[in-house]
Amino acid sequence: MGEEVTMATGQEAPPKIHHGVGDRVFAGTAKTAAIIILAILAGVALFLLYEGYPGFTADKAATAPSSSFWTYVGPLAFGTVLASIVALVAATPVAIGIALFISHYAPRKLAQLLGYTIDLLAAVPSVVFGIWGVEVLAPILVPGMQWLEEHLGFVPLFSGPASASGRTMLTAGLVLAVMILPITTAICREVFLQTPRLHEEASLALGATRWEMIRMAVLPYSRSGIVSGAMLGLGRALGETLAVTLVLSPAIVYEFSLVGTTNSGTIASNIALQFPEASGIRVNVLIATGLVLFVMTFAVNYTHADWWRDAASSPEQTEMAKNVKGRPKSPPSSADMPMHSDALPPWSPWAILVGSLLVGWLVTGFGMLSGGLVGTMIYLVAIYLASRIVETSRKALDRLMTGLVTSAFVLALTPLLSLVWTVLARGGQVLSAEFFGASMRNVIGEGGGIYHAMLGTLIVTGMAAAISVPVGIFAAIYLVEYGHGRLARNVTFLVDVMTGIPSIVAGLFAYALFVIFFGSGIRSGVGGAIALSVLMIPVVVRSTEEMLKLVPNELREAAYALGVPKWRTIAKVVLPTATAGIATGVTIAIARVIGETAPLLVIAGSTDSTNLNPFTGRMMTLPVFTFYEYSEPGVPPEFGVERAWGAALVLILIVLLLNLVGRLISHYFSPNTKA
Repeated sequence: MGEEVTMATGQEAPPKIHHGVGDRVFAGTAKTAAIIILAILAGVALFLLYEGYPGFTADKAATAPSSSFWTYVGPLAFGTVLASIVALVAATPVAIGIALFISHYAPRKLAQLLGYTIDLLAAVPSVVFGIWGVEVLAPILVPGMQWLEEHLGFVPLFSGPASASGRTMLTAGLVLAVMILPITTAICREVFLQTPRLHEEASLALGATRWEMIRMAVLPYSRSGIVSGAMLGLGRALGETLAVTLVLSPAIVYEFSLVGTTNSGTIASNIALQFPEASGIRVNVLIATGLVLFVMTFAVNYTHADWWRDAASSPEQTEMAKNVKGRPKSPPSSADMPMHSDALPPWSPWAILVGSLLVGWLVTGFGMLSGGLVGTMIYLVAIYLASRIVETSRKALDRLMTGLVTSAFVLALTPLLSLVWTVLARGGQVLSAEFFGASMRNVIGEGGGIYHAMLGTLIVTGMAAAISVPVGIFAAIYLVEYGHGRLARNVTFLVDVMTGIPSIVAGLFAYALFVIFFGSGIRSGVGGAIALSVLMIPVVVRSTEEMLKLVPNELREAAYALGVPKWRTIAKVVLPTATAGIATGVTIAIARVIGETAPLLVIAGSTDSTNLNPFTGRMMTLPVFTFYEYSEPGVPPEFGVERAWGAALVLILIVLLLNLVGRLISHYFSPNTKA
């Protein structure tokens, strides 16, 4: 009635004008944020192409020791692919085993804790993995490399002479495998848990063992998701920089051997090693190699996103996923499976395990790691033979696969425990008031600290968050609340692709951007913040999008029924309801980028002094400090190495604290937890 009176007077209702303008402004802001996502990805390619184009036609002096750009980048691309394939082959079976253990073997109350434990690997910065690979993993692998050369040296992959230091392509590939395990495991675990419960129960009701149920019901349903996880892991391995840089002593050669003293370099590690001292046309050559790396990773990540989209949206899986609510339920236990009348006593698997481990340690001279590996293999063979004799061949295979899946989980825990113990033992000795309160200005040898690096890390990461959080949240709002057309589909797809952009490419993009506008040779903290924001935005978008989708539509409809405009409904109802989840995603995104080294190495640089102005001069950060103190420790070197371990420990503690805060926010403040 009030509306009619207003119309009769010939005046438009002010509330309607206000609401309409507010909706248009809010929707326009959200759409602009989504367009920024597209602009960033396009900008990465365009700026790298603009600055890298002179490198494609550079003469021999700029591409030495090669005669042209393509003969220069060819061996580097070969080494990049070789290291990534080693990582993929080593990580994928283990990741599938871990995901199956958590989703279908471990008790429900323990499964979540085990998942968080594996996720800790993703929280460890790559520079720390590199130091651990050199100091711990490489010496352990030396005897195995010598054995491979002695017995399989006729195969090009294992031809000698074997490296005495262990700093080989095999070591680099295994370090990369450990680094991509959490990524591949997380995707596999997600798709395994989406398998319809009715399919699993039907298989068990027909007399299938647990492994037969997994083989017939779980793995076929999850095939696309497994491929997607493997592709995402491959994309991350292709772009990894600092771990490979520290482990390898590379050369510009084609080298197939995984255990030899000569190793092919990778594109990312070559940029990290050469860029800080490069100038002139040499910079353009390195940026051009970064563009090649970007194209390689983009192709792999595009494949991942395509497979993941097919896995999530296929009609069959969409229909079957309707029965998934309430998962994860308790996994089927041995009591759920039909047993042969003759069965092994409950205590016998444990007795066989203890006996196998003792035999393994005796055979290897009580070597903890080697004895454990040999003992595990003896156990798998023994439990299979014992079960086949006493029970049935089907039950024997089920016990064998249970042992393999459990072994995969233990195998993944081993590097995590080793890394944490090593960093605590080596880094804990350095921590002191002086270490936290002093910089490296005028320090030679003993003394000095991380004060300037900690301040630089806080400034750069804070600026990256200030850029990424608003853009990421508004882009997610557009995707969930407004976007239903081609733009929304493209943004969603490219956000998935952006999650795999190599960190070194983000650094090169920021450098190229600043060169175009401010001239060559510039290094600054704000450049590092821009590089980190490229890595952070897709994480914020994806986490915020998932949280907004969890807000019940009934809340939106109730607000609309009361006459509340859409923009106020989003601002006053939707966002507050999802605040806990959004805060968790932002915290985890910050933890994701705070340990990045490669982009800061390229654009922020390094300095021994404290710099509080991010717009002028080089700015030291904790990851870069750790890298330089370990790779260029000075004389005597032991003091620099000690400072590197101390900085690595502080960096891990910061990252773990951020992840813990994110988990606590999600657990205690999420509306789903209170329901």
